[in-house]
Amino acid sequence: SIASTSDMGVIVSGYGYDLNFPETRGFAWIVKYNQDGTVGFENEIRQQQELVVYPNPTSDHIHIKSLQAGSLMIYNSSGQLLIRRQLKQGLNQINLSALPGGTYFIHSLTNKQSQRQKIVKY
Repeated sequence: SIASTSDMGVIVSGYGYDLNFPETRGFAWIVKYNQDGTVGFENEIRQQQELVVYPNPTSDHIHIKSLQAGSLMIYNSSGQLLIRRQLKQGLNQINLSALPGGTYFIHSLTNKQSQRQKIVKY
């Protein structure tokens, strides 16, 4: 949708979802354009991260802090599922030593949200 603002600018917003992960709830975006066509940000809106993954990059293990229990999947760059684990609330550790170096994608599901992150193993 598009709406004009009191400072003669425009706010544009929309909603979308990823067809590769239909179980996700989707995402929303908002952009404010100033009168001269530049993008302006006054306040940043952040959702609390459900999942914190570290260290990244890593050599053998990753630590995962999760606000809620749920499930975690790790995929390679071809989309092949390599690891599936249950997450507990709090600190979790995943051993990646059997995986070759490369880029991997973490997909976590809790009852509140779905989250994706990229990790690099060297």
